[in-house]
Amino acid sequence: MPTYSDETKNMVARIFVRSRISANDIASLYGVTGVTVRNWAKKFYPDEYETRKHRTRALLQAQSILEVQPNIRPPELSKLVDVPTETIYSWKNRGVIELDVQCIICGEPTTEKYCDECKEKNWHLYKIKYPEVTLEELRIVDATTECAICGSKEPLEFDHDHSTGKFRGMLCGKCNRGLGLFNDDTDLLKSAIRYLGKKKINKIKNKIKFLI
Repeated sequence: MPTYSDETKNMVARIFVRSRISANDIASLYGVTGVTVRNWAKKFYPDEYETRKHRTRALLQAQSILEVQPNIRPPELSKLVDVPTETIYSWKNRGVIELDVQCIICGEPTTEKYCDECKEKNWHLYKIKYPEVTLEELRIVDATTECAICGSKEPLEFDHDHSTGKFRGMLCGKCNRGLGLFNDDTDLLKSAIRYLGKKKINKIKNKIKFLI
C-alpha cells in the first residue's frame, strides 16, 4: 500500500466525512482500503466521522422501516431513526429511500401530512382538533347548511360527543352551547322538557281561570 503524508490522509478523511461518497469509492482512488479511509476519518475528524456513521446507520434503519410501513410520515420516521426531518426529505430527493406518503384525511398523494385540497377546505383544522373525524363526516360538515336541532342557518359549529370524540352533527352556537350547559345529559334535558311543559300547562290553566 502506498505511503501517504498526514496532509493527504487529512484531505481524504475530509472528503469522506463531508461528502456522500462511500469509503470504498474514495479508497479505490488512492489505492487503499475502505477501512483505511474510515480510520483516517476517525483520526482527523472524530466528531464528523461519528455523525456520518450515525447517518449511515439511520439510513439503513429507515429503509428497513419503509419496507413494512411505506406510508409512515416523514416526521415520525425521523424520530424513529433519530435524524432531522430535513434529512428524510434529502434522502427521498436523492432517491435512496422511497416515501409513499398520502394525505391522512383523503388518502391522496402528498408530500406533507395533509394535501392542499384538504387544507383549502380547512378539513385539517377539524382533524387536528377532532382526530376521530372521518372523511365522510367532513363531507357532511361541508354539505350541512342548517342547525340539526333548531334549523337555524346561522354560522354552524362542529358538535361532538365529549366522551368519545365522535362527530354528531352541525349545530348553531346557541344549541351547541345549550347541550354543553346540560353536560349532554339526556335525563336533565328530559327534566327540562317536563319543567317547561308544566309551566305551559299552568299558563293555560291561569288563562282559563281568568276567563271563568
